[in-house]
Amino acid sequence: MVWPVVISSGTIRSGSTWSFNVCRLLGQLLADRRGESLTSAYLEGQKLDHFLQAEAFLGQGPAVFKAHFIAPMALEWIRTGRAKAVCTIRDPRDCVASDLGFTGQGFDKSVTRVVKCLGYLKSYLDFGRTLFIRYEEMMNDRLAQIRLIAAHLQIRIDQKEAESIDHQTNLVAARKHCQELGKLGDDRTHMVVGTHRRHHVTLLHDNHVDTGKVDRWKEDLTAEQGRHLTQLFREILLVQGYGTQASIRPYLTNRHAAR
Repeated sequence: MVWPVVISSGTIRSGSTWSFNVCRLLGQLLADRRGESLTSAYLEGQKLDHFLQAEAFLGQGPAVFKAHFIAPMALEWIRTGRAKAVCTIRDPRDCVASDLGFTGQGFDKSVTRVVKCLGYLKSYLDFGRTLFIRYEEMMNDRLAQIRLIAAHLQIRIDQKEAESIDHQTNLVAARKHCQELGKLGDDRTHMVVGTHRRHHVTLLHDNHVDTGKVDRWKEDLTAEQGRHLTQLFREILLVQGYGTQASIRPYLTNRHAAR
């Protein structure tokens, strides 16, 4: 049996790298059990499509990819079940607040990045084959989410294996790993943005981990920025359960409130 390709995606700053590493470690467990090798990488858009088109890795072992932006072939693989998708979601206002510190490129740039990621969520919903992991639930009970991902990927794990994966991917472990990236050589990290480094296996950046706080937008953003984002993301906040008509109404202009 050829194990389906796994594509770990999600809104930026929503725990997608955590999800990728959980999928990667689950894939490694399966590969070890079968005496196979694991393929894992960060491939976006057309690069992932080109790799899938070659299909050279199929039959050699599990394959796990991280990608925020998905091109047509990868979407088709998810739709038809050739690939399994795990997609992380988070209050998009928190995603923007987190990305501000992560990229340091300004409010408008972070908003654009989050909006672009959110454009793919409808496709995932339409396919009905995607496991959605809510950031807030992951932060509250990581082991439960690890077991959900394992079940989605049809990989049996026991309590000890789940705890081992959590030990390698939790916030404390990730923060320590990020702090040590500067000591690693160029063969294990590479430059991504400015002077920041990303590990070639875990895909963690040296500035990847911040507070992990839920509802940080209420403190980190200005009142005007919070109002703007609530208006901009109104529909998705309601669909994903990050707000109700009553909680959102104070942030809306008369034009939005009338809808």
